[in-house]
Parts: sequence; structure tokens; C-alpha cells
Amino acid sequence: MAANSQSEGKGPLPDFSLFRTVAKTQLIHLLESLPEPKDLVLDDDLMRPLDRIVGASEHGVSCIYKLEKGKLLNGAPHRLYLFRPSVKNTAMIAAQIRADHAADKQRTYRLVMTPRRSAFCEKILEREGLYGSVTFDEFPLEFLALDDDILSMEHGLFFKDFFV
Repeated sequence: MAANSQSEGKGPLPDFSLFRTVAKTQLIHLLESLPEPKDLVLDDDLMRPLDRIVGASEHGVSCIYKLEKGKLLNGAPHRLYLFRPSVKNTAMIAAQIRADHAADKQRTYRLVMTPRRSAFCEKILEREGLYGSVTFDEFPLEFLALDDDILSMEHGLFFKDFFV
């Protein structure tokens, strides 16, 4: 007897590629919402999953940086930060923006949090005096289709955030 779910009368398997299609469409929209040229600064945890979704250079990204401590003075006049909302990540971003301001760099900043916007990150930037210098958005990357029948949960703190 075949182990195929259709032969057992359970119907067709769900189409997990829709998760990838939705994520790709949303990411392209975010990338194209800033004029060219632009830089993309990524939380280290997001680099691999996002690489599976879309090629950033096809959408006006001139350089991709990993979010880490230190100044990031070079680059394009528009910068998109894509990160998981945490105190550590927000503090690194705030330090980079303050360094730009101290060096008289004129840039626009869009801070995109995934999987959702966080009020405490916005509060940190407000306390640092940077709230008016940035715009906020969210990128709901929660599930990512790795294959036709495999999903990856891209929210590492899901259990803690929702059940603890």
C-alpha cells in the first residue's frame, strides 16, 4: 500500500510555496519603496533566510551589510535596516545613525522589524533622540518554505513570546 496522502483519501498536500511567494512580494515592496541607490543592513540571523527569497541587487540595493557594532559611515544616501526587534540590535542601529549625524551624513533611514514592529524598539530610538530621523515598517517573516513540503519557523522566540 502506498504511503501517499492522496491515496489514503486525505487530499492534496498544502502548497507551502505560497509562503515564499508572499515573503518575496513583501520584501520586494520594501526594497523598492526607497529610491536608488540604497544600502541594506541585515540582522545576522536573517541573512540566510532572506537569501532564499530574493536577490537584493535586482531591486536597487548597492551594498548589503551585516548589522554589527561600529560605525557604518560609507554607503548610499538611503539605508534600510532589516532586523529582529531587540535592545541589542536597536542600540547598534542607534549608534550607527548617531555616528552618521556626527559626521554630517545626510541619509534616509527605514527600520524594518521582523516579524512585527516593536514599541520598545521605537521607545529606545525616541529616548536616543532619533525617532524623527527614521521611518518604521514591519516584515512578517514567520514561516519560510524551504522546499515543497518543509516549512521553517523564522521566529526564534516564538514559544517564549506566545506561551511564556
